[in-house]
Amino acid sequence: MKLTLKIQLVFLVCAIQSIAAKELNDSSISLSAKRLGDIIQRQEIFFKSAQGNSIINEIELTRKAQQLVSSYEAYISENPKDTHALILFGKFLRQVGQQKHALNYFLEADALNPKIAVVKQQLGNYLIENGYAVDAFPFLVLATSIDQKQPAYHYDLGNYLSHFTKELLSEKILTKEGHRQLTQESFKKAYKLDSDNFDYALRYGQSFFDFPDTSRSTALKTWENIHKQFNNRSASEIDYLKLCKARILIELGQLKKARALIESVSTKSFKEAKETLLGQANGTIFTIPKPADDSTINTKEKNTERKKGAYMNITTDPHLIRLKQVTERLNEERMLGEFKIDAIRAKVDQLGKIKMEFSEASTLPNSNKD
Repeated sequence: MKLTLKIQLVFLVCAIQSIAAKELNDSSISLSAKRLGDIIQRQEIFFKSAQGNSIINEIELTRKAQQLVSSYEAYISENPKDTHALILFGKFLRQVGQQKHALNYFLEADALNPKIAVVKQQLGNYLIENGYAVDAFPFLVLATSIDQKQPAYHYDLGNYLSHFTKELLSEKILTKEGHRQLTQESFKKAYKLDSDNFDYALRYGQSFFDFPDTSRSTALKTWENIHKQFNNRSASEIDYLKLCKARILIELGQLKKARALIESVSTKSFKEAKETLLGQANGTIFTIPKPADDSTINTKEKNTERKKGAYMNITTDPHLIRLKQVTERLNEERMLGEFKIDAIRAKVDQLGKIKMEFSEASTLPNSNKD
């Protein structure tokens, strides 16, 4: 009986210790979350202080900036594996014009967890801004693969592909057909994931003008859907949709319908575009080449191009090797130029945005030291 009671007491003590440990751990997590939340709240107030404020005390702004940086650094020092905090601090530094310092924190987060979409996106953006546009490709593609339901990643990838077409093709990162497929697919996914976003819809429709060899019947259907869906937009926006639809109708040879649409446009700023399209519809201006439709595209060639790879297979694609190499290079550059922030100066630029200047002292050993 006594033995049974002792065993019960042992189990009771163990249970109490387990509950106490869990509560202590939960309390620690709760305190950390609260502390980080406080930093974020002060950060929001910090940025709002510059909005609509023509007279800003630069000394006071600098003091608040220093407090924020110190708070982030202290928190991360005590919670070095908190990827959320690393990302937030990186975004903060990027917002105040300190992209190089922001990179350090994004790389740290990436080392802890290489499957965070926003980190891949931020690393890709850094490479683009610093003249390494081609190197950014696998990072931006991987962001869309990690978080497939985030429309902004697909939209950003589409814009990137459109902007750096020449570089990507010349470096043989993509084939011409592969580039077309991935660009249109990116804009299409962004639109499908957020169908109420007018910008996403517009850019998907415009992608058919970027690639004249794509199906004009699909292009027409797309513009008709956009026109129907966003019929409550401003008069000028509706007129723009009409002109886009009319342009496709002209390419398909449906000139009567095109003329009726063009003539219904009344926005004055579209006068030149309206006259040009009317000239094309009336046969007096010949600037639109006859497009290829699905029936005129060589199916065998199309399928061959598709096999060459419009998309990155993340597990086997050589672009993954490039991503690893670029990440290693960025980490090496970071180690070679690690700095400790000594002083901060905050000011508001001509656009009303807060920017920060850091005074740095290298944390690396002094090679000239005797």
